[in-house]
Amino acid sequence: MSPTLGQAGPVGNSCPGLYRTGPDSDIIASPRYDDDDNPSLPESARLAGICTDLWAYPISDLEHWKSQGGDSANLGWSDTVVEVPPGTCRFIHHSGERGFDRDAVETVTFAHVERIAC
Repeated sequence: MSPTLGQAGPVGNSCPGLYRTGPDSDIIASPRYDDDDNPSLPESARLAGICTDLWAYPISDLEHWKSQGGDSANLGWSDTVVEVPPGTCRFIHHSGERGFDRDAVETVTFAHVERIAC
């Protein structure tokens, strides 16, 4: 997958999601839950859940995928289409950084996604 057309990153078996954090920024993260089962990230900011059968998140451009023969009718139960403004995004993966702890007791942020050009 070309970085301009898609992105992927390791997340383990962590039940992460894609969360909106601002007008031009998102995160791929696993919220933590308190004793009352309240998540550390607001559900209203959750754009998509990520099925971790692959133990990674894959993201790709739907229109490019369709131009290569993909058929939206064949999307699976865990596939989510998210509308994003056109432009270029930068993915900053954290799982390979020194000190990264995917089992931390607080929210685990696997990647930051920033729209850098329109």
